[in-house]
Amino acid sequence: MSQINQMPERLQSIVSEMRSIIQNGGTAEEAKSAIGWRHGGPRFMDEVTKLKMELKDMGKKVTTVKALHAFKDIKVKNPTGRLILIPIRGTMLFKNGDPLAADCYYYLEEERVLRGEDMDLIFVVLEGKK
Repeated sequence: MSQINQMPERLQSIVSEMRSIIQNGGTAEEAKSAIGWRHGGPRFMDEVTKLKMELKDMGKKVTTVKALHAFKDIKVKNPTGRLILIPIRGTMLFKNGDPLAADCYYYLEEERVLRGEDMDLIFVVLEGKK
């Protein structure tokens, strides 16, 4: 199951600031691999913390938040069966061809393939179902 949700204004503001930091080269490239890297750096991680707190205020049971840059198509792993995917920057599509809108977030219960190049995304892992 997947669900598309319009981002509330406060969440959009945080994601917009993250986008600006990335565009201005203000992140550190951490944990580099063949498919990309994890965004880091003090200023960017402050925004990650704000995002995590905002999601918790929305009632989401957040365990982990990571922001990644991917050069090419990626398989979105879903360790708990409950994941929120937030596009930051770049054009990306689910494997079935559905585009990801910049003003939405996507709740996923399954693993999915994302197609695109030079994609920046936020992965929010939620607590598993009990």
